[in-house]
Amino acid sequence: MDSSLRVAVTFPTRAGTTNPIFTGGAPHLEWNILGQDTTAGAAYLYDITSTGFVIQFANASSAALGLEYTAEGF
Repeated sequence: MDSSLRVAVTFPTRAGTTNPIFTGGAPHLEWNILGQDTTAGAAYLYDITSTGFVIQFANASSAALGLEYTAEGF
């Protein structure tokens, strides 16, 4: 978590390259926080691109949590 209370998640790249797996722009994303430390407060999607996404938290500068996601696109 950075000083702005954001967590960045990078999508995998195409096999054997550094090219993004999503070439048609940002994918459709479904995400969920698992086992969130309640001191982190509310979480929402801050940004999404073809290379990853950012979750913004309301309170804590650190938190213990799990994150699951499914991204679909071209």
